[in-house]
Amino acid sequence: MRMKLPFLCVILYLLLLMNFTGYSRDSTLIRFQLKDQFNQLWTQNDFLGTTTIIVGSDRHGSEYNESWSFTIYDSLRKDGLADSVKFLAVADTRGVPSLFRKLVKSHFPKEPQRWILLDWHGDFARSYQFVPAECNLVLIDKKGKVVYHQSGKDLDKQKLKIFIQQIRLLFH
Repeated sequence: MRMKLPFLCVILYLLLLMNFTGYSRDSTLIRFQLKDQFNQLWTQNDFLGTTTIIVGSDRHGSEYNESWSFTIYDSLRKDGLADSVKFLAVADTRGVPSLFRKLVKSHFPKEPQRWILLDWHGDFARSYQFVPAECNLVLIDKKGKVVYHQSGKDLDKQKLKIFIQQIRLLFH
């Protein structure tokens, strides 16, 4: 019995450690190679050295992405920071059978400037713990470090204010 208690404690500790590390949010820009709906290949190297805002969601949260993105962009433009920040749009398309990928791709915007990375394996959603059915925003500094993360549905003025403040802190 004496030997079993320490052994059980070690096992319990390891299980807890695996749980916490398995679900932890990545603290840097993940390494990736993904294509957008126009088959343009993008990697993390396209965003290194630049402040980046990841805007991502599943199909149920996609309806909120534009209002958040455009409002953030307008705020950045007013601050003279619009050219200092890159947006990285990501669609969590995991679970779509390969047979239907072409059909799904056809529902994305047709304008080249509105590209969206198609994440068929859910790497971004898992790495940054995207909240399903919401717009997920991840702010990454020039060094590739995640400095802020939030999610929401309809535009929330308080959340928006905090997100904009976090961006401004990176430039002052």
